[in-house]
Amino acid sequence: MSQDAKKPKNRLLDQTKNIALISLKHSIEQGKAEKLGSQLHLLDVPKSNSHIHFVEDKEELAHIKPEESSGEKSLNKNPQARINLPNVEEIIQLKQEKKKAYKRLHDQIGKEDKYDKILSTLKMQKLLMGKGKKKKMVDENGAVTYKWFGERKKQMNKPQII
Repeated sequence: MSQDAKKPKNRLLDQTKNIALISLKHSIEQGKAEKLGSQLHLLDVPKSNSHIHFVEDKEELAHIKPEESSGEKSLNKNPQARINLPNVEEIIQLKQEKKKAYKRLHDQIGKEDKYDKILSTLKMQKLLMGKGKKKKMVDENGAVTYKWFGERKKQMNKPQII
């Protein structure tokens, strides 16, 4: 360890860099968790294939027939075949995918919580390295908190005008 690393200002700078890095990681993990959570409502529905036609004007739209655009000409001829009920294998597969997705979400939230705890610990260490009188207080649950006391700044003596 060099002399520069031992100085309090350099340690404070390193702490600030660490806090910024952990804060970035925390926000990334939080975004991933939100994205996974928003995708969960689509798991119960089987995926449907669709074909999108892009047209420039209403004339092209009039020339496209709906049964041609769906790509399922045989289903359009038989109305009873339109009912798409998932079979047992699809239901089992959907349940497994749903279980895996919830497990991924749980793991992602666990990572986010881990980064949150690390971030709060680093912030507390940075605050403890700072100036000021502080007192360590322990709750009945064993949680450690700190209390900082306000300090008055020295004021310059101004000459009195008589």
